[in-house]
Amino acid sequence: MNGDTPVSSLPTDHCQALKAACDILIDEFPEDVGRLLHGGDFVETWMSNYLPPQFTTKYTPLLAKKMLVCVVTVAWKLVQPGSWPLACVGEQLALHALIERAEIAMELDGEQADFADFRELAFPDSDILMLFEPSFDGIEDSDVGDYLGLGNLAPKHWFDPLYSGIPVHPYVADEP
Repeated sequence: MNGDTPVSSLPTDHCQALKAACDILIDEFPEDVGRLLHGGDFVETWMSNYLPPQFTTKYTPLLAKKMLVCVVTVAWKLVQPGSWPLACVGEQLALHALIERAEIAMELDGEQADFADFRELAFPDSDILMLFEPSFDGIEDSDVGDYLGLGNLAPKHWFDPLYSGIPVHPYVADEP
């Protein structure tokens, strides 16, 4: 995955839960896209459980389609040999959602989930976690956020490449 974080380094039950999470989100998110394309409310989607709630008014069918592509891309990266860094905040949010879904599945099965080491190695920093903390609402558009380089946390930048030389999936890229 990212850096030295092969998913195979996880215990078997965690690998299975992560794979199941991939299957579940790849099944649920297209339903969400269809619902949104037919005028549905984002709050009623599966995806709303995994994305920062403060941006709900900015979530469009196009953003939902891009998040679906990020989930599929990250699911693919999880099983590839070698290092496949997360290319954009959208992919980071996708991995975050997959891990959350895996943790839920494990807890429902009465198993202890511990993805802490995997998270630490998979994410280059913990910036995206700020999106889920109400005390940081608005930091992505503030002077402090600019100073800290957090501009990519705004939804309009979630699919911008994080690193030169590491492209995002063509569907989510703003430029060809």
